[in-house]
Amino acid sequence: MRRFAPLCEQGEHLAPILVEDLEDLYENAPCGYFSLCPEGIIVKVNETFCSWTGYSKGEILGRRLRDMLNMGSRIFYETHFAPLLRMQGFFNEVALDVITSTGEKLPVLANAKERRGADGELLFTRVTIFLASERRTYERELVRAKAAADALSREAKERLEAEQAQRELRDQFIAILGHDLR
Repeated sequence: MRRFAPLCEQGEHLAPILVEDLEDLYENAPCGYFSLCPEGIIVKVNETFCSWTGYSKGEILGRRLRDMLNMGSRIFYETHFAPLLRMQGFFNEVALDVITSTGEKLPVLANAKERRGADGELLFTRVTIFLASERRTYERELVRAKAAADALSREAKERLEAEQAQRELRDQFIAILGHDLR
């Protein structure tokens, strides 16, 4: 349901501006969004995340986040992600790979924040997921470019050292030749 409200006046016209419906905002956000209960089970998920992964809500709800990750991300989740979340109550920009319904790897960046009650008890954890395919490609290209630049730098250094050694040999030869000629 869309509702319009005149919020600003421009001359004689009122400009209608869309007043967002919160449910639509949640479901169709430009990021994946889900909530985990204290046991780490997904209890709420938005349509954006479902469309990215190819799973229906029914296939995601009740699963653990770690079970949707590839092996490397699962190990990282268990050894770094979950302890960091428990220790500081949030984390930002953690790179993970989610496995889609077709078995493909979906590179993402995750942010999470715990929500605690007045008594400090963990109520739930909110997680946002951002697609990172292009970013990961860019990062791999940067690593390759750095490796190529390092290789060129090593080659240039080796050439300079070889030229310096040749100059030293030439100088020694000229010195010996000059000595023998005298």
